[in-house]
Amino acid sequence: MPRKLDERDQRRNAIAEILTREGGRVIKEQKNLLAELRKIGFRVTQSSVSRDLRDMGAYRDNGRYVLPPTASVGPDVAAFFRNVRKVDPIGPHQTLLTTNPNAAALIAQVIDDARWPEVGGTFPSANEKVLVLTDDRKSQERFLRRLAALMART
Repeated sequence: MPRKLDERDQRRNAIAEILTREGGRVIKEQKNLLAELRKIGFRVTQSSVSRDLRDMGAYRDNGRYVLPPTASVGPDVAAFFRNVRKVDPIGPHQTLLTTNPNAAALIAQVIDDARWPEVGGTFPSANEKVLVLTDDRKSQERFLRRLAALMART
């Protein structure tokens, strides 16, 4: 049984890599994911891929499969985002978060620890602001969607 679990975990890690790969192929259908997995050596069936996507919480966003924002940082991280009071995109690469008093450093640390690929860096102020930098507008949009999903869970 442990061997089966190892295979499943390896397959799920590969699925996560495929779905989050920057500049990679957009996966719109399960058959495309199946083909990608087979290319890298996995012997999979459509039903196992479907089950993996379901168990991983994957969903379709704008016609493509994506993982939920919390998949990479754990389910309890949403609680930290109760401290965000306001989200302001202030340019194509910058987002300013206004937090509860003294929460800026905590929010910046949570975002940095999550290692979200769309975030280039965070800069907390001494009190209530966090500047979040992204590479481009698309990365900023991904960050804003991820943040909105987390804030909706609180």
